[in-house]
Amino acid sequence: MTGLTRVITIFMFILIGLLFVIFAGFSYLGYQSRNMNMGYQLVNGKLKACPPKPNCINTDAPSSAQGIEPVNLQALHIDNLQPKLIETIEKTGGAIVYATPQHIAAIYQSRLFGFVDDLEIRIDNKSHQVFFRSASRVGHNDLQANHNRVKNIIKQLSANKAVQE
Repeated sequence: MTGLTRVITIFMFILIGLLFVIFAGFSYLGYQSRNMNMGYQLVNGKLKACPPKPNCINTDAPSSAQGIEPVNLQALHIDNLQPKLIETIEKTGGAIVYATPQHIAAIYQSRLFGFVDDLEIRIDNKSHQVFFRSASRVGHNDLQANHNRVKNIIKQLSANKAVQE
């Protein structure tokens, strides 16, 4: 075996080992996120605050909303909003954890490593607004997945409104 061949072989073993460690680490984080108990509940009538990480969006706390406003119920013109929200969540890949007339909780799971994100929706009939909180259970950055999820749900609801009119 020549010197160059030996260097390439060692490099390949190191690279394969490194890729294995990275894959195992992400798999463990996915496993960890699937086994967390999130205790969905409102805090003083509002959605839980986001941790100080960019992987959470909360329209119930303007500092965490990342440019997304709560949705005005009157602008939607949708009768029986809760079933439409549940249908939209399921259509976008979510699974409902529980639902009450004013609060819906769902989870989304990534395909590759099984990371779990939590979605909560609060329907406030007094202020005529719908509030969203979407957060990753593990990690620091979600590459805007939660932001895009909430925007997509709002877009789907708006399209639903157009169908009803």
